[in-house]
Amino acid sequence: MTVPLIIDAGPALNFFATNHERPLLDVVGGHLSAPETVAEEVKNKSRTDRRFREAHRVWVKLEQAGRLTILSDDVTPELDVTVQRIATMPLSKRLRFAKDLGEVMVLAHAVMQAEAGRSVNILMDDTEGARLASREIARLDSRKPAAHAAGPPRS
Repeated sequence: MTVPLIIDAGPALNFFATNHERPLLDVVGGHLSAPETVAEEVKNKSRTDRRFREAHRVWVKLEQAGRLTILSDDVTPELDVTVQRIATMPLSKRLRFAKDLGEVMVLAHAVMQAEAGRSVNILMDDTEGARLASREIARLDSRKPAAHAAGPPRS
């Protein structure tokens, strides 16, 4: 089974605007996910910046083909708690600030999947996002039970 990938707007725009979605999909097993916030950012940027015009066409094509899933950013208790921990403010308030919102939402969705016991990968190109991701990885790793030494139990 392929580990899902949640993509941020920067990498999506860069891969899709240059028609390099196929190599990306090949590497990640043919399917991507993105939070609603990221979907809106990609659509807005591709409408307003000529460099990214092609990204919108590719985005729509992947959605229609079922190769891109949009993750809901609706305020739920689980998403709110996760965003509160990551961004140190409630989700309803954080949604009003555009700066680094895509990275926060990518990470929040990934953390929720990891906390549910699923493996997940993220693709983002933001230094602050990477710092937040490293902090959450360390937190999640600290919750895992210690591995036992190999071999049968001794009696």
